[in-house]
Amino acid sequence: MPRGPDTGMIIHEIFEQIFRTKAMWKDPLVMDQLIAKKLRFSPLACWETAVQQMVRKTMVMPLLGDGEFFTLSELDACQAEMEFIFSSQTGFVKGFIDLVFYRRQKVYFLDWKTHWLEDYGPLALQQTMEAHDYNLQATLYAQAIKRHFKAPFGGAYYIFVRGGTYAKIE
Repeated sequence: MPRGPDTGMIIHEIFEQIFRTKAMWKDPLVMDQLIAKKLRFSPLACWETAVQQMVRKTMVMPLLGDGEFFTLSELDACQAEMEFIFSSQTGFVKGFIDLVFYRRQKVYFLDWKTHWLEDYGPLALQQTMEAHDYNLQATLYAQAIKRHFKAPFGGAYYIFVRGGTYAKIE
């Protein structure tokens, strides 16, 4: 798939729409239909099959949480594109979290990453996380979640959808 912000925006919109309707994230055929519709007149139209495979792979990717694995397709409740705003010592902090979900009485957030990397191994992911200051982002998002939800914060998942892998911050 092509690199660049257009690709990232389209992939984010696909995941946002998938997670707005529970029936959609539980049914791969419905997801495929959404992807086909979303890509029809986009720069990614010729990449439909690759995007479908990437989304399906992401939905069943084993994620480690609380000592056991789970998949996004197993989630029961979530909120896509959760908006937040809170005050800090330096002013207001405002943003949108790609996905917030509950699991085992804890609340987590997930951020979709569409970076094209030469390598998606642990060291490359760590370097990318540091280069883009995702630890600061995670701190701000965690603060928003802690202020909004009564459940304990469980952690953050940064899903690198092109590489079929993720980084987790607890």
